[in-house]
Order: sequence, then structure tokens, then C-alpha cells
Amino acid sequence: MPAVATRSELLLRRSQIGLARQGRDLIWDKRTTLLQKFQRLEINLLAELDALAGQAAAARQALEVATADLRPVR
Repeated sequence: MPAVATRSELLLRRSQIGLARQGRDLIWDKRTTLLQKFQRLEINLLAELDALAGQAAAARQALEVATADLRPVR
């Protein structure tokens, strides 16, 4: 036999539902903030990777020049 819902039980359930919704909204807002922060970090990371790739290319070229200068002339 199901329990009879009293007014106080219904009010308690409404309160719990409201609290659960607030928690859900808070978590959703935190998730959104984290995603925005990750996107900013991703943009910075991609820029740093591009700069690093340019430095690596320049270092390879300098190494090739240095290696060529050290080879004996035949």
C-alpha cells in the first residue's frame, strides 16, 4: 500500500527539488567556466607550439650550416 503524501512531505520534496536544481545549475556554470578556460589555454598552447616549431626549424638550419662548415674540402 503506498504511503499517503502529506502536505509537509510535499513541501519537503519541493524544497529538495529546488536545491537539486540549484546544484545542477552551479555545476553547469562551473563546467562552462572550465571549458572557456581550457579554450583560452588551448589558444595559448597552439601559439607556443607554432613558435617552438619555428625555433626548431631555425635550429636545424643552423646545425646544417655548422655541419657543412666543418666538413673537409676535397
